Amino acid sequence: MTAPAPGSLRVRGVLWALAWAGVAFVLYADIGMVRYARSMAGAYDLGIFTQGAEGWASGHGPVSAIKGGSLFADHFSPITALFGLAWKLWPDPRSLLVMQAVTLGIAVGMIAAFARERLGESFRAAAVLAALVSGLPLLSAAIAAPHETALGAPLYAGLGIALYRARFRAVAGWSLACLLVKEDSGLIIAGAALAWYLVHRRLRQSGLLLALGVAGFVASNAVIWWVRGSGSAYYGYVTESFGGLDPARALPAVMLLGAAGLVVRDPLLLVAVPGIVWRSLSGNRNYWVPEFHYDVLTGIVGALVLIAAVQREGRMLPRRALVVGAMAAVGLGTAIGERPWRADPLNRPEKEVVVSMLLTTIPAAGTLAADQSVGAYVPPDRHASMFSIDRQGTLALTPETTSCWVIMQPAQGDLSGTVAQKDQWLAGKAQVGVDPLVLAATGAKGCPAWDARNALPRKVPS
Repeated sequence: MTAPAPGSLRVRGVLWALAWAGVAFVLYADIGMVRYARSMAGAYDLGIFTQGAEGWASGHGPVSAIKGGSLFADHFSPITALFGLAWKLWPDPRSLLVMQAVTLGIAVGMIAAFARERLGESFRAAAVLAALVSGLPLLSAAIAAPHETALGAPLYAGLGIALYRARFRAVAGWSLACLLVKEDSGLIIAGAALAWYLVHRRLRQSGLLLALGVAGFVASNAVIWWVRGSGSAYYGYVTESFGGLDPARALPAVMLLGAAGLVVRDPLLLVAVPGIVWRSLSGNRNYWVPEFHYDVLTGIVGALVLIAAVQREGRMLPRRALVVGAMAAVGLGTAIGERPWRADPLNRPEKEVVVSMLLTTIPAAGTLAADQSVGAYVPPDRHASMFSIDRQGTLALTPETTSCWVIMQPAQGDLSGTVAQKDQWLAGKAQVGVDPLVLAATGAKGCPAWDARNALPRKVPS
């Protein structure tokens, strides 16, 4: 029996990686687009990044009225230029969902290639990859909204794989690229530096990686300070609002151990540990729970660690199989709940239709705000700010002083306010409604005149 030719093996390897990447892409793009079609997207974060994408595509940089200015005042994330590219190709909020699915799919494909390299095209490799694709760390990112962390998924995968392959130049290159994702990426590189030292005992190389992480952390936060005029507001969650002890703070660590199949002695885990500690110390509960995009790095590191452990042990130990299977089952159940079988991801959302109808009633020059449940469906060139009843400042602008009109969904409580607060705010204001939305005048000075009684057109714009 003749051995397969090297060329055919390479082709098989590429097809294996592409197959897993394709499955992940289809799953994540479908879930995100179905949520958008069902009018479940929000100003945070799809509305924010849609405005930023339009800014990137038009050459103005990542500017968002929802955030009150440049997104670099919020996070240092040049990687969001990819959203601008997506918008250039398809000026629709769903293009951002597709771009995020592409980057998550690429990361899965890279890990699939690594799994084949270490485990072959075996059931063990397929089990780890199935758990990665269907598990909560990546799936939650697809469900939540577009985010820079998901765009960085291939960079995280490249860094982890380079560490396992012991290629210092590749580690340094991927580390440098990771600095484009977020201002705290220096913590990831610091973890990589410590992992490199523990494995190779090369102090000079580890020191260079650590220096890169520190320099990147300082430089990216300096950009935020320069644009914002002060440090990142997110550090206040640790320094000012710790909020006390809560068992839920352990969830990020639980997610990492679960994704890694209970492996605890692999140095690569250190890449994810600094971020997990930071999240656990935060006073923002959203940083703990596995419902958003914060576990993308966790899932990638966990999968790589598990692949290496299965290779070392020569089999999938029962305890690892049990934990990984449970993680996959929870994720799969979540995906099924998020994806009604008859939903069409290409349907035009009801909110988008109603928003288009209501916007025809006001002058294009008038300033506009939208609540959390509507912001993602307002065209970004209207530069709608964030309507918030109970907060003020750069993260939630006061509509009475900055906007002439507010468009909202009164029957839904969200980040903008409770149902009761919205009803109270609407009382006595000139308004017009098309179920489920209401457009109301704020009464701010200098706004154009508006006759709400004769505002609505007879026909819904197509």
